[in-house]
Amino acid sequence: MLSRAKTKSSLVVNDPKGEVFAATARFMQAQGFRIITINPEDVETSSRFNPLLEAKSDIELEQVAEVLVRAGSGNSSKDQFWDNGAVRLVAVLLKRLRRSAHEDPAYFTLGNLFHLLQNF
Repeated sequence: MLSRAKTKSSLVVNDPKGEVFAATARFMQAQGFRIITINPEDVETSSRFNPLLEAKSDIELEQVAEVLVRAGSGNSSKDQFWDNGAVRLVAVLLKRLRRSAHEDPAYFTLGNLFHLLQNF
């Protein structure tokens, strides 16, 4: 991995114990690399990514809803009526969350979508 530091290429390193990070992070930063750590066990210090922020229009939010529902159903449903209804429901909730995000951007997350679906 350290030999890659000379080529300035992007790296993705799987490091479940954090040993590689501890041994190489300072050196890699000194070489100009930006270090991003994703640690599901320590969400306070972990880097985060909110895929909903990538959707810039209503159409893109509808596409996100489609992906979420179809991924959950596996496209195996014989009656698309229910899947189509679920896509519309998720799209409406995503649009509502985006409107709420104008007041507080922290609302526009998949976690809040899940919360709305559980309590709808």
